[in-house]
Amino acid sequence: MPIYVYERPDGSRFEIRQGFNDESLAVDPETGVPVRRVMQPSPVIFKGAGWYKTDSRATVPSATAEAKAPETAAATAEKSDGAATETKSAKEAVSEATAKTTAEIKKTAAKPAAPAAAS
Repeated sequence: MPIYVYERPDGSRFEIRQGFNDESLAVDPETGVPVRRVMQPSPVIFKGAGWYKTDSRATVPSATAEAKAPETAAATAEKSDGAATETKSAKEAVSEATAKTTAEIKKTAAKPAAPAAAS
């Protein structure tokens, strides 16, 4: 059962052990003076991994790169025309690689399968 803290109008405090379902006290059981319950923080203990900044997942690389080097981000913005050309050539490279892989698959599928060796 939890221990609750109550405060009298004069500022003095006392503790009383009560059940979770019990009503809060309105008067001090010893003196009959009105009281109010004092809310206190719960004692929380964080154990195990994951509670420190170093335990969390890494941030997105592009966001950290801009945060670490703002001058690099500015230089990239100035070269936006060159970036469009690089992106276009990257798309072309991917397209060529896809076409090459498709051609190799077709060649492999056209070859007859070798018969299994009898034991």
